[in-house]
Amino acid sequence: MTRRILGQGVSLPLRRVGNDFDVADEIDSVRSSLQMIFGTRSAGPTTGGEIPYNQTLGTLLELIRHRNLNDPGTDQLADYYVVTGIQRNEPRVVIKEINYTKDRDTMKLGLSLRYDVIAKNVPGNRVIAKDVKQEILV
Repeated sequence: MTRRILGQGVSLPLRRVGNDFDVADEIDSVRSSLQMIFGTRSAGPTTGGEIPYNQTLGTLLELIRHRNLNDPGTDQLADYYVVTGIQRNEPRVVIKEINYTKDRDTMKLGLSLRYDVIAKNVPGNRVIAKDVKQEILV
């Protein structure tokens, strides 16, 4: 039997398998978790979050979709939203690089992440998946 070091969770996009939803294992569970974080609005200073029982799940990236991404202040705000969203909700991920793109027609914000995945499988032993890359549309 193979030991699942990174765990498992619901696979995104959601797919039905029999009477339940498909499950993602290992790195795919981390990718699905990040997709859920960036696809969900968290509570902000003037708004509540999308998930009533977990107001901190998600980010506030959607609030900056209409701003100019070449502005240093907007870039720093986007970085803050990404990093805090991951730190609060996905402790298995350590961000190495963040890049943004913007589709002017759909106003979708593209997010390219490079990160390491860290998990403890026994006390004192760390397993690291290096240089994972992922593209996300918000």
